[in-house]
Amino acid sequence: MYLIAFGALLIGFFISWIVSSISALGTWFNLHGKDSKIRESQHTVEQLEGKIRELELENAKLEGRDKTPHFLDRFKRKPAY
Repeated sequence: MYLIAFGALLIGFFISWIVSSISALGTWFNLHGKDSKIRESQHTVEQLEGKIRELELENAKLEGRDKTPHFLDRFKRKPAY
């Protein structure tokens, strides 16, 4: 009688271990997919930040071009106040 009870207990532990392993495997796949999406999003953010830096440099160059006096600007008449 003890052997039957002990055997049933072992079979129960084995079945619960299998179910737990399947659940853990599903969770691992789920987390792995989310990690991949996070890495992809971080890569996109880095690309966009690089593009922002490029546009800021281009903007600064264009603003600098408008602000720097040209040679001929010296000869323009200044309004008399």
